[in-house]
Amino acid sequence: MIINVVSASALERNLYLTTELIDLEVPVVIALNMYDELEQSGRTFDHKTFSTLTNTPIVPTVGKRGEGIPSLLEKVISVYQENRRRPVRIPYGR
Repeated sequence: MIINVVSASALERNLYLTTELIDLEVPVVIALNMYDELEQSGRTFDHKTFSTLTNTPIVPTVGKRGEGIPSLLEKVISVYQENRRRPVRIPYGR
């Protein structure tokens, strides 16, 4: 089980590692940290759709205030217990 902590403020850069982790075919849960700063900046990220597309749970968190941490832990436990996740294949082309 991997908990991938992704900074919402540098999302694109962090998603490179995320795709590599998904390729390992190990269950991954993404903690979308600093989500409050993303919202305050006026930007948006449809994490629910992205979660569906990648078959990878995403939980918004604010680590410095502990927001979302209980939800993150609940998601980690449920994914671990599920143990029937479909692996995602990312086509990179030639």
